[in-house]
Amino acid sequence: MLGYEQGELQVDCTTWQRLIHPQDLDFLLTSIDAHVKSRGEIPIYAKVRFRSKAGQTVWLLCLGQVVSWSADHAPERLAGCCIDITQQQAAEDQNEFQRNELQQILDAIPEYIFYKDNRNNILNCNAAAAASIGLTRDQIIGRKASEFFQDADKYFDDDLGVLTEQQMRLGKTERFTDLLGQERTLRVDKIPLRNPIGQYDRLVTIVADVS
Repeated sequence: MLGYEQGELQVDCTTWQRLIHPQDLDFLLTSIDAHVKSRGEIPIYAKVRFRSKAGQTVWLLCLGQVVSWSADHAPERLAGCCIDITQQQAAEDQNEFQRNELQQILDAIPEYIFYKDNRNNILNCNAAAAASIGLTRDQIIGRKASEFFQDADKYFDDDLGVLTEQQMRLGKTERFTDLLGQERTLRVDKIPLRNPIGQYDRLVTIVADVS
């Protein structure tokens, strides 16, 4: 998978350490060390980059375990395998790029955007929504909407109605009291979304402050 013929490389530790990406060597060695110190309880599992004969980067999933220990519990023999995951890693990198790009688009929108599930958990939001609460996205994601909004139960009932009817509700005007006790007038759009098996179990809420 690295483009070498059998016997072309010397089979020893210095060879693979020379071929592995310098930034990934410590990660793999740490995984091996954790495996040895745990007496095999923690498996060797590491995704690392190697340099092929042609100079290209090849992503390998390295798996292994010590199969022979000495009387004083030192590792004597290790067995393992490496799986070429270059295409899979490229797909993951592309997905990550698209997620980041989508978040940048959402953050450029001045309206508040919340992505919630049918249990009233906030799965994501844009920068404007986070700023309206006064927290970062990381501090908001995964928490209940009721932690941030006084009338959350009323809004959640409306969310469930949207999911049950499987229809968008656009342009609804609502009065809202924030956590500082200030009243606002909001224009709210709610769009139900389906999961991979066709169930409507989450929705996007777009809120514009028209006070």
